Order: sequence, then C-alpha cells, then structure tokens
Amino acid sequence: MNRFSCGLIAATLALFAGAATAREAEPVVAMPAVPVHLIVPAVPLRPTMPLLFKSENAGLRSYNTYPRIFGNASRSPKSLMFRWAEFKDETHALALPAYRTLREAGCLITDADVFAQMIGDAVHATPGFAEVPVEKEPWAPENTLPGDRTQPRIEVVAIHTFTPEYSALITSVTLSAYSPNLPGAPRKWQDKPAFERDLAVVSDRVDPPESLELVAAAARRGELWSQDQCARVHAAIAANRIEAARLLQLALSGALPTDLPADWEMNRWTGKATHNLATDPTEAVQRRLYSDEPNLVVSRRAGDDVMTDFRSSWVPSDAEEQADAKAAKQAGKN
Repeated sequence: MNRFSCGLIAATLALFAGAATAREAEPVVAMPAVPVHLIVPAVPLRPTMPLLFKSENAGLRSYNTYPRIFGNASRSPKSLMFRWAEFKDETHALALPAYRTLREAGCLITDADVFAQMIGDAVHATPGFAEVPVEKEPWAPENTLPGDRTQPRIEVVAIHTFTPEYSALITSVTLSAYSPNLPGAPRKWQDKPAFERDLAVVSDRVDPPESLELVAAAARRGELWSQDQCARVHAAIAANRIEAARLLQLALSGALPTDLPADWEMNRWTGKATHNLATDPTEAVQRRLYSDEPNLVVSRRAGDDVMTDFRSSWVPSDAEEQADAKAAKQAGKN
C-alpha cells in the first residue's frame, strides 16, 4: 500500500474520533511562566488538500470553494474509501500544477530558523516571560518533542502552508500548556494539556485577474505567487510571522479577546455554511480577528473568503511521483 493510501486510511480513522473529541473553547487565562518548547518544522513550504476530519463542518464549508468530491470525502469516510483513485486524481489536478511552478521557481522555502527566533523573542517580550527558557527545535517528522516532558511546560508549534487552491498562505500556531496549576488541569497533566489555543493567520488573498474555474485558478495563482522571485511568498510569510507573534503574546498573557465574531455561520436546518465576510470595500481590506471551532482564533482581512480548515492536510510528499508514474503508464497505453 502506497503512502497516499496510508495517509487516507489514517485520515479516515480520525474522522470517527473527531466528533467525540470536540469540546468547548478553553477559558482565557494567563499562562504560567514555565519553559517553552518551540517546534518549527524545518520542511519546505507545502500545499494542502481539501480533506480534513477534525471538524464536522469542514465538508459543508468546502462545497463553497472546492469540487464536490472533496466535500463528500470530508463528510463521509465511505465516500473516500470507495473513491480513493478518483480522489487522488482530483487532488493531483488541483495541487500539482501550481506546486511544480512554485518548486521550480524556488518558492517552497523554509524559514524555520528566522521564525523560531521571532517566536522566542515574542515569548521573552511577554510580561512575566522574560527569563523563561525557550528550547528551540527545528522539527522534522522523525523528531520527538524536545525537553523534559515530565515537568510543567508550554509547547508551541508553528508552520506555514498554502491553502489547497493557493488563494492564501496560512501560518498556523498551536499553543498547549501542561501544568497542574491551570484551571481544570487533568490528573495526568504531564501528557494531556490543561489549555490549548490554535491561531491561524491568513495572508492577503491572491486572485487571478482572469475569471477561471477552480483547478485553472489554482494553477494561475501558482504563477502569481512565483512572480518577481517569489515576492508574494516572502511578503506573506514576513507579514504572517509578525501577526502570529503578536497573537501568541496575547495568548500567553491571557489577553486574547473573548467576544470575537464567528468566522463561519452554520445553518443546521439547511445544511449550508456562510462565511462572515465584510461587504463594505473599506472594511473588507482591514485585518480582523474571528473565532472558529473550539479554541481557534483566525486573523484575516474581513473580506477575504479563505477557508482555514485544511491547513494541516499536507499533500503527500510523493504526489508528484505518483502522478508522473500514472501519466507515463497512460502514455504507454496510447
């Protein structure tokens, strides 16, 4: 069984656990001044695919943006399991043209060292955290988390990814606090966080000047991101880093707002998802904070219709290899 299939099996299993593990948003509290374990994966910038089983709403939302097969796959494990070949083809068609363009242009960069330093500086600039040790680890998939995991600690994981249709670059930061002194700390606090908060910083949306259907639009956006020596990529990452560091400081100090507007509205009667978007042109370009799902804070421009649900669903690393092998096999038959 290839790696793509293994990944889909894991995702399918995760779907059955997703609904049971959903919980109410954590209370906003200041974090204890304990060692910070910082994990910034030292991997190239990667695209994602519209498949996620952590949120029961992801499938409903994706109907607004992606081909129907992705919405069905994100809502039903049976649909995915019986349509793997079709799903792979659709994923490759959506992701790979822009991915190849970005890779050939040198846009799939990693800023692990710079980002880790910026986050470390942000931690030390937070009141009460000036003397807190920050253990930096440029994580790779085979690594384990650094530091002593039997003691109170805060774990911060940060990474950048493209949305599946390449409309935006999203910087994701996850903060998890392990301490017996936090409200509601579990009995086995060493292994289960007493507090979690996810942050998603969405870059300014990039749209092709032409009116294109989804797959062609994704390919065109790849060209736009790669122009001028990847200028848009570098600018988006630089801006996202600054905003992510700001939100992390708010989260550490317990100062994140609690009355944020919802990023999405779900109508359970009609089964439709409506994105909370500003229509006034002046407001539409202003950056605002929104709440989404338990514990997620989204930072985006008020008028930018960008989904954040799939920021952890990386396109498999062997997707190009698989697509090329299939194309060669098909060519041999003709």
